[in-house]
Amino acid sequence: MITNLGDHNTQIDLIKQKVFHKEDSELFADIQQNVLVSIKKESDILFANLNKYHLFQEEEFHKYNSFYKNNIYNQLLNELDLKHHYKYLTEEVIQIKGTIPAQDQAAIYCSFHFGSYVHAASALRMLNKDFSIVSKSTQGENIVEWDVKLDEHGNKIEYFDAFKTIDPEAVDASFQIYNTLRNGKNVLIYLDRFNNTLEKTSKRSKIFELLNSKMFITSGIPEISKKLNVPMIPLICERHQDTKIHATFYEAVFKADFSDKEYVKNAVQKCVDAFAIHLATHPEQWDHWPSIHNHLIKTSKAITQNKPIWKWFLSPFLKLKKKKQKISDTDIITFNKTNYEMFEREGDSFIININNYHCFKVSSHLMKILTRISESGYKVGEVKSVLNASLYADLFQKKVLQIENSAS
Repeated sequence: MITNLGDHNTQIDLIKQKVFHKEDSELFADIQQNVLVSIKKESDILFANLNKYHLFQEEEFHKYNSFYKNNIYNQLLNELDLKHHYKYLTEEVIQIKGTIPAQDQAAIYCSFHFGSYVHAASALRMLNKDFSIVSKSTQGENIVEWDVKLDEHGNKIEYFDAFKTIDPEAVDASFQIYNTLRNGKNVLIYLDRFNNTLEKTSKRSKIFELLNSKMFITSGIPEISKKLNVPMIPLICERHQDTKIHATFYEAVFKADFSDKEYVKNAVQKCVDAFAIHLATHPEQWDHWPSIHNHLIKTSKAITQNKPIWKWFLSPFLKLKKKKQKISDTDIITFNKTNYEMFEREGDSFIININNYHCFKVSSHLMKILTRISESGYKVGEVKSVLNASLYADLFQKKVLQIENSAS
């Protein structure tokens, strides 16, 4: 139980020691069973950095960018948030920012798994809001067990009153949300959580813009908002200097603000836009970096340099003149690290094109060969002797392999 700033800082120092001063293997062993941490293996590191590279359109991709360490650190701070005593929260930690919502109307509070997201509920309690939270349980029946119970010495510990949790994966989740709002009670949801069960072919799967990309989010929530005429209110909990949390409420989005046809699209986009403001400033505070590629609209990242305009006009003729490269058995083959990465997941081996997410499953035998080639180039003749002709040709056609110093 954390009841003061000194205890909080002590725990933060222990988390820093665990994340930033341990080898990855030791760190991942410690957090393997932690449901609040999304990065637990090397492939998670790859996708966390790759997704950030695409979402922010960064100049270069670095597989082992230390960003993932900061991401793990923030996720472990979320675990620490669950140990706060409510009086300490209100007096020392959480600051309410932005547009304070009206007291007399039910609303859908839309948050994301960003920053100290578990305390979106704390902020609503501080405003005396009665609500149900749509979230997967992590402790008992609630994500935070706010009730009254006894400590190890039999002393009474005061918490916020317990609140109802609605499982977003439940068959009747939409009906529970609908009935809660219809009865005049607020609902707190995490919009990015609904991606996990969303089929892209579903009629409720809609496309929204997030920074430099587009992503799928369900339209089910704003449809309920429209039907019951309850507003959607963005609520983002951003962490500041480890110990402070800014719970920022944005202006409510009402059905009357848009036409019926435009409301569903614009209501969610307003929430995503509010989230993007914070994400751009503190990307390490978002939990979903290792998995967000599953919900992005895939586009190829441009990797060619700008050509003089005269070359565009002459390119068809230049191609005709270009001679096919002659390859000898003594030439050195290299792995195309500019465009491809290798990774393993659940015992299987894969190659991924980092520019468009195209992924190829490969045998463990081929993975070993490609790994050795990436570490130190081998002669064409040597590689031909261990790969069959069609596989060898396919790897060159996809440009997974290339000749050292080749223009391709």
